[in-house]
Amino acid sequence: YQPLHPAVVEALHLVVEAGHGEGREVTICGELAGDPVGAALLLGMGYDALSMNATSVPRVKKVLRSVTLDEVRELAQAVRCMDTRDAIRGRIVGQLAGRGLEPLIQAPVD
Repeated sequence: YQPLHPAVVEALHLVVEAGHGEGREVTICGELAGDPVGAALLLGMGYDALSMNATSVPRVKKVLRSVTLDEVRELAQAVRCMDTRDAIRGRIVGQLAGRGLEPLIQAPVD
């Protein structure tokens, strides 16, 4: 299981697009939502709510409050054309690190 594998990223995108296309709120829970890198991607994709373990909330909240919605939307669009999990994660980590968020970014969840 590689949550940032390009096929998984594309599937997550298709889910949110289909749900919103039907006028539905789209939410997600799990490890990816609790990873600040994954949470930034999911927010940028348009997920309406993220559910995670309570211990992840402070880090994810800090990261998401440190970026703009436009910034993560652009980031989510940019990573959709990438070929590898490492490239996707690297792009997101680079963006967040540029905001001084390195201490909040953990190792990959996969």
